Amino acid sequence: MRLTRDREVVVFHDRALRRVTGAAGRVEDRTLAELRALRLLGSREPVPLLREVLDVVQGRVPLLVELKPTLIWPALERAVTRALDGYAGEVAIQSFKRRTVLALGRSDAPHAVGHLVRRGPLTAAGVRAAFLGCHVDALPSRGVRRRREAGAIVLAWTVRSPSEAARVLRYVDNYIFEDFVPASGSLHGVSAPGSAAGASP
Repeated sequence: MRLTRDREVVVFHDRALRRVTGAAGRVEDRTLAELRALRLLGSREPVPLLREVLDVVQGRVPLLVELKPTLIWPALERAVTRALDGYAGEVAIQSFKRRTVLALGRSDAPHAVGHLVRRGPLTAAGVRAAFLGCHVDALPSRGVRRRREAGAIVLAWTVRSPSEAARVLRYVDNYIFEDFVPASGSLHGVSAPGSAAGASP
C-alpha cells in the first residue's frame, strides 16, 4: 500500500510509477486523480484504491497487506487502518519498517501485524510481531528455527517456483509467492492470522 499526494491509499507495489504504468515519477507525488488516469501494464485497469480491492474480495480469501515506507508517517498506517475498519474478512498487515510494526501493534486494530526482514536479526528490539516474514535467500536459518520452536509463525518471501516452494516449506510455515500458482493442497494449513489474538510472542 502507498499514499498518494492527497493521502488516498492505493494498492501499488513500487515507489516509482515507470515499471507498472510507464509514467514518470512516484506514487506519493501524484494525486489520486492523476493516478487514476494511468493504466496498469498496458491494460484498461487504473491504479486501484484499497477500498476498491476490499469491495472485490469481500472476505472470500485472506489478505496480506504490506505497508510501504512513506515520508508522511504515520499517515499511511492510519489511512489503512481506517480503510479496513469494518471489513469482515481476514487481514494481516506487514512491513519492513520497525516503527510501522510498533505503531500498528500499539493500535486497537484487530489485525495481526508482521515484521518483514531480509537478513540479520529476525526482529528489532522491542518489536512483538504476530508473524515474521523472512527472505528466501536467508533460509535455512538457525534464528528462524528457534523462533518457530518458540511458537512464532514464519513466512518466506518471495517464492517464485514450485521447487523453491518445496525447499522453503521445510523451514517455514507458509510462503508469499509470485510468477506461479501453487498446486492445490501444496500450501501448509496456515493462513494469514485474522486477528491479533493469533499473535505469537
